[in-house]
Amino acid sequence: MAAQGQCSMRGKCGTNYGKPLPCPYDGPPEELDQEGKDLLASVCGPKFAQGPVCCTADQIATLKSNFQTPDQLVSSCPACKNNFHEFYCHFTCSPHQAEFLSVTSTQEGAVKSVDFRVTDDYGTGFYDSCKDVKFGGLNDNAMTLIGGGATNYHDFFKFMGTIRPIGSPFEINFPQSTNSSWNTPLNAPVRNCASDGLDNRCTCLDCPDVCPTLPDLPSQGPTCRVGALSCFTFSLILVYALGVLAFFIGYLIQSFIRRHRRLRDERHALSAEAASVTGALVGAGSLQQRDGTESTGTRSESRQNLGRGASLLDPLDSLQPRQHKLNTHLRRGCYKLGLACATHPWLTFTMVFAMIGILNLGWTRFEVETDPVRLWVAPHSELKQQKEYFDEHFGPFYKTEQLFITDVQGGPVMTYPRLKWWLDIENQIRRLKSEPNGYSHSDVCFKPAGPGGACVVQSVSVYFGGDMDDWDEDSWVEQLEDCASQPAMCLPDFGQPLAPKYVLGSAPKNKDDHKIWHKAEAMVVTFVVSDSLDAEVKERAEEWERTLRVYLENLSARSEQEAGVKIAFSTGVSLTEEINKSTNTDKNIVILSYLVMFFYIALTLGKGGTSYMGSLLRGSKDRRVSSLFTGTKFTLGLFGIILVLASVSTSVGIFSFLGVRVTLIIAEVIPFLALAVGVDNVFILVHELDRQNSLHGPGTSLHTEPDSSALSPLSRPGSLRSHLSPEERVARAVARMGPSIALSTLTETMAFGLGALVPMPAVRNFALYAAGSVFVGACLQATAFVSALTLDLRRAEARRVDCFPCVALGGGIVLEEENDRDGSSGLKFRESIMTKCVRRYAVILMKRPVKALVMVVFAGIFVLSVVSMQNIELGLDQRLALPSSSYLVSYFNALDQHFAVGPPVYFVSRANASVQTNQQQLCAKFTSCSTTSIANVLEAERKRSQVSYIADPPASWIDDFFYWLNPELSTCCRVRRADPNVFCGPRDRERLCRPCFEDRVPEWNVTLSGMPQGEEFIRYLKQWLVSPTDEDCPLGGRAAYGSALSIQDDSIEASHFRTFHAPLKTQADFINALSSSRRIATQLSESTGSEVFAYSLPYVFFEQYATIVSTAQGVLGLGLAAVLIITGVLLGSWRTGVVVTGVVGLAVCTVIGAMAWEGVMLNAISLVNVVIALGIGVEFCAHVARAFVGAPSTALRGREASIGIDSDVRDDRGSILGGVELGAATEEEQRERDERVVFALADVGPSVLSGITFTKLIGMCVLGLTRSRLLEIYYFRMWSTLIVSGALHGLVLLPVVLSVAGGPAYALEDQDEEWISSVVRRQDYEYTPFVADDESVHED
Repeated sequence: MAAQGQCSMRGKCGTNYGKPLPCPYDGPPEELDQEGKDLLASVCGPKFAQGPVCCTADQIATLKSNFQTPDQLVSSCPACKNNFHEFYCHFTCSPHQAEFLSVTSTQEGAVKSVDFRVTDDYGTGFYDSCKDVKFGGLNDNAMTLIGGGATNYHDFFKFMGTIRPIGSPFEINFPQSTNSSWNTPLNAPVRNCASDGLDNRCTCLDCPDVCPTLPDLPSQGPTCRVGALSCFTFSLILVYALGVLAFFIGYLIQSFIRRHRRLRDERHALSAEAASVTGALVGAGSLQQRDGTESTGTRSESRQNLGRGASLLDPLDSLQPRQHKLNTHLRRGCYKLGLACATHPWLTFTMVFAMIGILNLGWTRFEVETDPVRLWVAPHSELKQQKEYFDEHFGPFYKTEQLFITDVQGGPVMTYPRLKWWLDIENQIRRLKSEPNGYSHSDVCFKPAGPGGACVVQSVSVYFGGDMDDWDEDSWVEQLEDCASQPAMCLPDFGQPLAPKYVLGSAPKNKDDHKIWHKAEAMVVTFVVSDSLDAEVKERAEEWERTLRVYLENLSARSEQEAGVKIAFSTGVSLTEEINKSTNTDKNIVILSYLVMFFYIALTLGKGGTSYMGSLLRGSKDRRVSSLFTGTKFTLGLFGIILVLASVSTSVGIFSFLGVRVTLIIAEVIPFLALAVGVDNVFILVHELDRQNSLHGPGTSLHTEPDSSALSPLSRPGSLRSHLSPEERVARAVARMGPSIALSTLTETMAFGLGALVPMPAVRNFALYAAGSVFVGACLQATAFVSALTLDLRRAEARRVDCFPCVALGGGIVLEEENDRDGSSGLKFRESIMTKCVRRYAVILMKRPVKALVMVVFAGIFVLSVVSMQNIELGLDQRLALPSSSYLVSYFNALDQHFAVGPPVYFVSRANASVQTNQQQLCAKFTSCSTTSIANVLEAERKRSQVSYIADPPASWIDDFFYWLNPELSTCCRVRRADPNVFCGPRDRERLCRPCFEDRVPEWNVTLSGMPQGEEFIRYLKQWLVSPTDEDCPLGGRAAYGSALSIQDDSIEASHFRTFHAPLKTQADFINALSSSRRIATQLSESTGSEVFAYSLPYVFFEQYATIVSTAQGVLGLGLAAVLIITGVLLGSWRTGVVVTGVVGLAVCTVIGAMAWEGVMLNAISLVNVVIALGIGVEFCAHVARAFVGAPSTALRGREASIGIDSDVRDDRGSILGGVELGAATEEEQRERDERVVFALADVGPSVLSGITFTKLIGMCVLGLTRSRLLEIYYFRMWSTLIVSGALHGLVLLPVVLSVAGGPAYALEDQDEEWISSVVRRQDYEYTPFVADDESVHED
């Protein structure tokens, strides 16, 4: 046992790393002279200067000098600083040194190693007082520097006891086992950072125990759930289920009542028939049959009560059609336009193509936008303005050239040979010269210490000093693990500790939950390059980056063979280059799409989509041969495609002239969109012309009226089929379909135009170009295509060969064969299979059970869509904007998988920090700092990183600056003794300089009362910003804060506080991080009284998501309102307009709901596609709706059974609406609507199906072959969904809703009565089985 008052070492017996080594000394402590006692009291405190000690005055002086560096790191926390001093004072000078310290080895008479034993309580207390002290320059805890990043006191002491140049000159071990020869381990009192008193208490930034608790944030997720479902979802499903149940119960009850009533009425009819027979014998009953005075109401009632089939005995009452002046004027205008273009085709071509040529002159101002920020960020975006402010005042954010090196097999990546291989590659990159100007890495790199400093390269190579020759295959693992656990022991040449998370990724953990760094699966290497607003400096960096990109491409191609590793990389120019890469525009896909559409148009134009093929399959051999050459429409189809391309080109010319730049999305998508949308009108016009040819073409009667114009006042109803000229037939086709085309074009253009309300330039420009292409395309089809249609009709009737019109086949015009005297057989023969199918489908659709089923199914689809909408995510994965073959795809995958560091975020304050009241709102390490200061709030938010997404301590420049002024830190701020107005430099001798605030009145203190203000503040601040950050003064501001302040005209305009986000892996992480930062900045602005905003490089791309939901609601609301107005006005029926708008809204809901399971996120691109869905949905509905309101309600008088309307549909119409009983008048209205629905579907259904649905699907299916994931997901998937949804809602749901709630019809003054008659005959011929009476139906 050591004796009381015994020493173990004392004095000086040698040096190591320039530091003195103590001598072994087994003797009693000795008294110091008064000067020595005063020095000891100033360094260790008065209690150590009382009595003898085990140290000399020289040792105390050395101790004071050694305290200079750690004091600069921990002096902001008095408890940690004093515990640190007392720890080494006990170790060096305690008179009871031998009780807890034993010399274990010596070398050349000097101490080589010692054992220093402390209690767990002392070690834990010391560590706890220092573990949370911050060092702003590193955005980390000071423990990283003074304790090597230790997580417990054992590692802390081990770091301090390790021999190294910056540390102990001899080894200090801290054994935990008990040694019986020792009295007691050191168990001195330790200070607590939360204790009262200026010598103990630390501020909130360095001591969490004294921090106020931040108020809880409102919960973000749903608060009400039923099992796995949210309450909203559960309520929707429950309401739907109950509604369907009630619907079917009502349906069954009504069916029972209706059947019972029918049986009763039939018994009554049989009784009446028996009575009439009896009455006839006496002459009474027959008088009533001859009486013609029965009222209409009686007839309706009798028809209602006589059962199925009995209603056929009484015709439908004539309903007076109303007039719609706008429709009349629109049709007359279309007729005049069609007739003019058909009569003067070559003049039309000349005028149209001259106008196209003039408008295409705008190509002279054609520009392509490639800057990602200008592409995806609104020009007046708040975050964009903040980014520009940051770049202007602090300089642009530095650029990174980053590599991920992984094993080919996916295991640990580091081996000794691979490390040697990589260090050679890294040295080659450092020496890499750009072409053609020969810039090297050192010319463009980021140098935090100034132009003469070292470049920042974050690599595992710094743990080996950039050279593996000093280690072998056995020692490199230990070296790497030591450096990874204590980064401050292995400083890189740029002087800042490099934590392993920056250079190693995906390291496994051992059983103690500590990472095994040498088994990491990825090496992360980052070359940091400076950015600049100076175009010349920027180009210099980009030139070197392009050279580096070429080198890395070659390296990644050979790395597997050379070292068995894969390399994923990105350079500063990579993203811009790859987004704008020419291969992203798949020219082959564009060409294939147009070729497929060309052949589809040529082979299917006319007669419901079977013109050419039908001609080949019917008629005599000579006619089939003739049709093979004259029946095709290749030339017409090619001309239609040329007009589509012309519309795209013209739109580009117009908007280029107006200064709207083209993006690659426009170049890729607009041709597909214009083709898919523009061909619709071609089919509709050709199909209508085909119908006109059936009525008035070759083979019809040559009798003509004085003026057989469709719009002529002289044209009479019931006119005979008459032969008309090709020009007249074309004009009639345009007159009949022109209003429908106008309706669909207006709504589509409106929908695309509303997309321009989205502020993102790439999307806004796309919407403008698309709207222009659609509108110009419609104009060209209404003029130039009509003229081409006339010429093609003349060619076909003259039996001239398609594509070679100069070659004519022999023979005259072939007349249609009519086998029956009424021509019904010929009409039936000429009708296409698709038309027959559509009519049969319409008849089935109008059956009451089918209507009920359709409503239930589509209501279910709506409910599922609303439920699915809740799962739509916000964002746009930047990988989707890249070609699938881009090397950046593997880089972003590696970034997500292996990198555990978030992007830096800067909180910028525009407060003038030279004023003390503002200083208190910024600082955190002084007693008078506000508890809601920027530094304090950021530190508090860091402690709840799962909400704030802030992971690292803030770099508080003002705290480090004020501590740099501390006169106790004599190696930091120094002035000349002879002239205090002159600052000393690092090389000035100590005897010539003194601390800046030495003998200052008022003196420097932790209350800020002695801090400079105004001009004095600016003077010291400028010096601090150029002071080096080195071992003598780690608080120097040049490296860590050289760009943290913007000083204009000797005043501080702005400053920033740097911190780091937690790793952000998903789009939701980025969006939530931005939202959290904006929340924090808003709170700081309110609490500090000055503007504060948060800036991080990715922020500008995510601002849209803060308002995209409300933007979507507003745009869709405006779109639906516009659809309602346009359809209501042009259809002449607001009720029908409401129906169309509602059905379109349901179609859009289906598209939105499908986004969740298609993997489509809500962003500006998908929002525009949803708006497009609104416009295209109207196109599916507009033609059917207009045919419905224009259907001849009195044309089929007495023919309701002949068109196949089931008596179940006629009887008790109210049951469709839930069992409501309807009167006779309502029943007749219902029957009239059903007739018009069947008529409308038979009229335009084939055109909608073949000319709209199939054309769009074909165009989109080809788009699915693209190599761009962005196009595949956001255009192919979404547009395919909206086409299917639009077709189902337009051809299934809309007819059902129109039959239930559609508006009244209006007169068609130019309706072809002979066509109506032919329809009547055709329906009568085909659907006579429906004339069967009730009994026959039941028998069937």
